[in-house]
Amino acid sequence: MFLKQLKIYNFRKFGSQNNEPGLIVNFHKNFNLLVGENDSGKTAIIDAIKLILGTSSQDNNKIKENDFYLDESGKSVENLKIECEFSDLSEEEAGVFLDWLTFDEDKDYQLLVRLEAKKIRDPFTGERIDKVIKAGPAGGDSRLEGTAQSLLRTTYLKPLRDAENELKPGFKSRLAQILKNHEAFKLGASEEEHKLVEIVKKANQEIEEFFDQPFIDNPNRTIKTDLQNYLNDFFFIPTSGEKSYYADFKVAQTKLNDILRKLSLTLDDTPTGLGSLNLLFIAAELLLYDEEKKLGARLTLIEEIEAHLHPQAQLRLIKHLQNTSNGQFILSTHSTTLTSSIRLEHLILLHNSNAYPMGEEYTKLDSSDYKFLERFLDSTKANLFFARGVIFVEGDAENLLLPVIAEIIDRPLHKYGVSIVNIGNTAFKRYANIYKRSDVWLENFSPLEMAVSIITDVDVRPVQYYKENVIKSQRCIYTLCEENAKEELEKLNILPPDIVAKIYGTIFKTKTKVTEYLSEYDISLSSEDNEALCQLLEKEIDQNAIDVLRKLKKEKIINEFNDEYGNIKTFVAPNWTLEYEIALSQIRQEILHAIHKARFINPNSEANEKKLEEIKKDIDGKSGEDAAYPIYKPLLKKNASKAETAQILASDLLEMKNEVKNTILKDPHLKYLIDAIYHVTEQESIDHD
Repeated sequence: MFLKQLKIYNFRKFGSQNNEPGLIVNFHKNFNLLVGENDSGKTAIIDAIKLILGTSSQDNNKIKENDFYLDESGKSVENLKIECEFSDLSEEEAGVFLDWLTFDEDKDYQLLVRLEAKKIRDPFTGERIDKVIKAGPAGGDSRLEGTAQSLLRTTYLKPLRDAENELKPGFKSRLAQILKNHEAFKLGASEEEHKLVEIVKKANQEIEEFFDQPFIDNPNRTIKTDLQNYLNDFFFIPTSGEKSYYADFKVAQTKLNDILRKLSLTLDDTPTGLGSLNLLFIAAELLLYDEEKKLGARLTLIEEIEAHLHPQAQLRLIKHLQNTSNGQFILSTHSTTLTSSIRLEHLILLHNSNAYPMGEEYTKLDSSDYKFLERFLDSTKANLFFARGVIFVEGDAENLLLPVIAEIIDRPLHKYGVSIVNIGNTAFKRYANIYKRSDVWLENFSPLEMAVSIITDVDVRPVQYYKENVIKSQRCIYTLCEENAKEELEKLNILPPDIVAKIYGTIFKTKTKVTEYLSEYDISLSSEDNEALCQLLEKEIDQNAIDVLRKLKKEKIINEFNDEYGNIKTFVAPNWTLEYEIALSQIRQEILHAIHKARFINPNSEANEKKLEEIKKDIDGKSGEDAAYPIYKPLLKKNASKAETAQILASDLLEMKNEVKNTILKDPHLKYLIDAIYHVTEQESIDHD
């Protein structure tokens, strides 16, 4: 059996309205990793499970005043409720929980366990909190007690654990708590006392015999008799019937609990760091996790599993737990290293007081998306699970410039909890679908309302490029960019409708490229049909054709990535690329100089300064794309690095922050960047002149 669902009513930050739960969490049957920004509710979920199910080490789990939800006026509610739904019970487990069983929609066994707590004001004892744990169908439940209750207890590892002290002997020894609840320390039916007690009794006897050995030079003296003589002097001589005091040397008391409190656990005699001790402590805790014999949930809760662990140790530990097939784990983490290393289907994202499982049945991701993201979701990209808002970009230039532009316009991304994720390509749809919920999910739950901005390029080259790079007699492209041409192609009936939709807005430089594209979809046309297609697609390159293509591609990109709820929005460089838009803008001089610095090791040499002056002379008196193209051309020809150019430009803009702020805010060519920043920082974009 496993914990399938948790419902919380009026517990901590999760309030309840109209008797509906403030939070519902759906769990994977084996492994779950809770992720999200600080105060998103990860600890509340772990604590709620502990409160209702208890722990195998029998931690003190009391409901406190601050566990009750505070309403909008700051007043604490009077009642709270936590409900767990267990599923997939075996026949043996069903027998144990028979008195409390119900059935789910598929007529399979189901166990509902609920904790209800309320504040009681007694005129004699003052205010107290009453708690009751029941199981069974609502209205027909009864107290959960005895063996059934003990089988649901969880193994719990607290956050910020002090492994060194936890493993030391003492009255409050955690190791003793762990061991005394392990099956190995429970008496068998035929045993009168535990074998460990017998071992210690024997050790005590041998030690006592050692201290009773007489001195070599005085057979009438022993260490014990000398010690007893001192005691006889210290205490009054007892009268008849009074207690006498005798000293005994022992390794430990012969009660099992006392023996366990004297035990310590170490790796070896070599000094050990916190990380290794923490792994040892986790291993000790997992002793309570019996994979073969124990009935019940076999549920392990671990908070901040990364505490004191080196990233490589984190990965080894998480892989071991994730591959454990028998039992269920629920963990919380702030580690992007861990988040990026597990399968996406095991993540539960906490955002805006909701829990969003990332399993395939809950998202718009398909199986190929999961495989892709498991390969490419590294620790840097995993930041998207710990943010309030996310900006997806396709390259290093955007990754370097966006934070600087946000800083200049007084919307610093770090203050708004916004992460920039550089995916290094244009596979935005795979990442965007992380935030899109499936139809099955939306039948009962709300969409994932996280603000996501996608910044990408329209990638249509300007007329200036074709005039410079294509001879006049061949100055044409092959594209379907007008609605009437699309209708004509559909009438020809030589391509399936879905392929017509795909090539609508796509640019092919030659007829060969058209053929190669179709072959990717296993489409081979006759020479006659191929010629008819190319004649329809052939278009002379002029400004009008470029404008139509840009408009069409922008609409196509936006429609592909945006979601219907307005949380995911796409912002497209309307003419070509980010750098080209800047070259069109009022800060074109700044990017011109940044490209020059990135282009040459010694940009200030006489020869290189001359090259800069030639570009300035070329664009003198020009405007628009006639000026932007010569500025951008060194990047196009890879004479300068885009990343290095962006780094230099970012540094220069920060130094000019006050001077360029209004220019950047009001420039129409930079508007798509400003809008993207405002979308994720919870404020509408300002009007542009």
